[in-house]
Amino acid sequence: MSGSTQVSGATGAGILSIALIGPDEYRRKEVAAALSGFPGVLVREFTSYPPDLDDLPQMLQQHHNIVLVDLDSDPEYALNVVESLCSESAATVMVYSATADRTLVVRAMRAGAREFFALPLAATEVADALARGQPPAAAAALMNAARRLTEPHAMGRLFKALALCHPALPELPGFAE
Repeated sequence: MSGSTQVSGATGAGILSIALIGPDEYRRKEVAAALSGFPGVLVREFTSYPPDLDDLPQMLQQHHNIVLVDLDSDPEYALNVVESLCSESAATVMVYSATADRTLVVRAMRAGAREFFALPLAATEVADALARGQPPAAAAALMNAARRLTEPHAMGRLFKALALCHPALPELPGFAE
């Protein structure tokens, strides 16, 4: 298999299985963390693109409902991965990038990607995308999880953050009094 894998999330029947392909550890962990708050989601992380597109079936040996591909590490090769996945797999292919470059978005959609996420991910945006095509009960659970994570009366106000910076620097966004 190409690259190592890391698994997080629940296991068992009725699980939404997501393969996360991203050579950049920071971006991959950011996406995995955003997905980890949803019930019934199993994330398998792949730490590299396959060295050869013919290796994709071997790399993704088990069935995944969704494959999320990092476009930033090697956009040209990532788009080839997306196109190959879309033509050879029943999985829904989605992509993510730290930039929302219009040309890259269009190229990803033409390669067959169903969703394009610009980092940082918003829980409600991810829940909407994951819920599409799911049975009604599973879609409702995903949307409820997103509300639980983001709404002010739920966990959205649970955490407070403290930022320290030099007094000569401008005030940090989100930390105004």
